[in-house]
Amino acid sequence: MCFNATALSVAISDGNGSAGSNNVIVLSPGVFRHVALTWDKVNAEAYIDANPVVAVTGALSFTSQDLVIGADLDNNMVAAPFVGLIDDLRFYDRTLSVDEIHQLASQ
Repeated sequence: MCFNATALSVAISDGNGSAGSNNVIVLSPGVFRHVALTWDKVNAEAYIDANPVVAVTGALSFTSQDLVIGADLDNNMVAAPFVGLIDDLRFYDRTLSVDEIHQLASQ
């Protein structure tokens, strides 16, 4: 995910490039946005406010780089840091259903 002063965009890498969506949603100060990412070892999907915004089918590639939340890691340097608050970050040991994502987004 990438953030700038006015928009949020999501990209999922398959190791050969990435599928993504630019300026998916306009960010407004003080407005909460629900973001969910799922992966079932075959399909990766991203949702914003319970709406699907990007999907990739196939194997994902992983690197030895650290997981970075709220910024991009470029050549081991933090780039494009998110300016704002990230609240209620959760990791699950299973893929959430679309219904579960809708339920979480409505809380």
